[in-house]
Amino acid sequence: MKIEFLAKANENLAAAQICFDNGLYNACANRAYYAALQAAIAALAHNGIKRDKIDHGQVQADFSGELIKRRKVYPARLKSYLSDMQFIRDKADYTDKNISIKISERMLTKLKELVGLTLQRHLASRYEALPRNAFCEALPHGEAEPPGMRSQAEPGNECLVIFLYLN
Repeated sequence: MKIEFLAKANENLAAAQICFDNGLYNACANRAYYAALQAAIAALAHNGIKRDKIDHGQVQADFSGELIKRRKVYPARLKSYLSDMQFIRDKADYTDKNISIKISERMLTKLKELVGLTLQRHLASRYEALPRNAFCEALPHGEAEPPGMRSQAEPGNECLVIFLYLN
């Protein structure tokens, strides 16, 4: 279950980026929220927390309460990411207000961090532990990694890549 939701999160991150690149900021907010939710579900499953039914509020509470506050698997700055993104998604989907480019850009930045950290933790447990100086960045398919770095990508995952400094 965890890898399927991580793959869905990555797919929706790519969709959110496409929407953003094409000026579709309301759609970007929608896809970004669902990508974040799916990344959180993957993170929870990876840490042994599974529910029979997916409830947005419960996922947010479990992610924040269990993985951030109690177990400290994720940094505290991520505590409000899901609820903030849902608020923006609700505004985009259910009001006559439009989401600005600035808000969409911030949302994508937070989303990339959340999906990147989730993938990093998945890879670290599945393969070898990643060095502390690893960082995550989403790249469009086919884009070369920055000089002085090598990528370590999840098999079949062509959007999200983890870069390791080669010091």
